[in-house]
Amino acid sequence: MTEDDISAFYTSWKWHTVRMKAILKYGTECMCCGITKSRGGVIHVDHVKPIRTHWTERFNLENLQILCESCNKGKGSWSEQDFRNAPPTAATPFVMIPYSVILSEDFTKISGNATKAYIALRSRFNGSNNGLIALSSRDAASMMGVSIATAARAINELEKFGFVEKTKVGTFSIKNREATEYRLKLS
Repeated sequence: MTEDDISAFYTSWKWHTVRMKAILKYGTECMCCGITKSRGGVIHVDHVKPIRTHWTERFNLENLQILCESCNKGKGSWSEQDFRNAPPTAATPFVMIPYSVILSEDFTKISGNATKAYIALRSRFNGSNNGLIALSSRDAASMMGVSIATAARAINELEKFGFVEKTKVGTFSIKNREATEYRLKLS
């Protein structure tokens, strides 16, 4: 199996059909953390047994689970963690912000929109995906209730004060839509 095989698989009609069956069967809530699209999650259909090592299972509905983007990236293609029968890791999802961040002098200096952006980024942190936290300006704007430009300025403010750093610059084109990825200052 080559990268071309994997690319062809993810664009195939058969995959899109099986993917939709998984969404209809399991819903659109992350089976790991419980986040939904309406609360800012980007929902993925994940292969419990990764297709790189279990190619014959790629269309098997029983090998699929619903994860948010953050949990899916945190799980990666090396894990066979099955979240389908496990309760979400948080009965009521919440965002934890360390006291060291809240009490820092810089935190008192950032704007309200930067605080909202920080909370949006922290909401995508699952404990193991720091440096891989994907958040587009569009998604941040939706979560914050502001314009895309305001969300982008707020994230830039967080970078200026050292609360986050970009680890991968996002792209947006007809062929490629990838959100920028961030690393959070954790203490």
